[in-house]
Amino acid sequence: EVDGQAYPSHLVQAFRIGRDTNFDFMLFTPRRMSIANSRNAAVETALLHECDYVYFTDDDMELNVNTLQTLVKRDKDIIMAMCYIRGLPFSPMVFRWVEQEEAVTKIADTKVDGRLITLWEDCEKSVNEAGLIENVAAVGCAATLIKMDVFKQMKAPWFYTGTSNTEDVYFCMKAQQHIPGLTIAVDTTVPAGHVLKDKVILYPKNAEMLREHAKQL
Repeated sequence: EVDGQAYPSHLVQAFRIGRDTNFDFMLFTPRRMSIANSRNAAVETALLHECDYVYFTDDDMELNVNTLQTLVKRDKDIIMAMCYIRGLPFSPMVFRWVEQEEAVTKIADTKVDGRLITLWEDCEKSVNEAGLIENVAAVGCAATLIKMDVFKQMKAPWFYTGTSNTEDVYFCMKAQQHIPGLTIAVDTTVPAGHVLKDKVILYPKNAEMLREHAKQL
């Protein structure tokens, strides 16, 4: 059920992983179920097969052929290829820490050391020389690499969709609570495109144009 525009990039990426790397990798493609259940099932399968990583690629994402290789080299506990949320106002799928009184939009009820998280709208101003955004509170899991050691230090369910949080934000905040020094980052050098309902693909470079187009409509 992968989107027809995104599917070719998934095939090409898998081919390039097989041809250009020495990675042993397996594909886990469950039947349609809730997002949280699907992600938990993927982690259980990865644990069963003693994998080193889980690499989530959602079925509406157009992927760079070198995304996995690039993310592995970054050596972060959790790292997402830069992508934007497909609903207006097309914000980065990146979250930052805020003190409770600073939380304009509360993303999750869960707190870590008294802090909450909110969307990091201007996160791209914090890109370092290596093309990374670091010290991130949470990311989405649309095109995201996670070390299996993270899951091994937590109890299931790793992902849970609540009334005020998505399953990926829940996971990141739970991981922060259980793992001191956890590293969460975003890689802007291999951005992933998010397929919109009208089949336009949303990338960081065209987000502003699509915002203006939506306003005109």
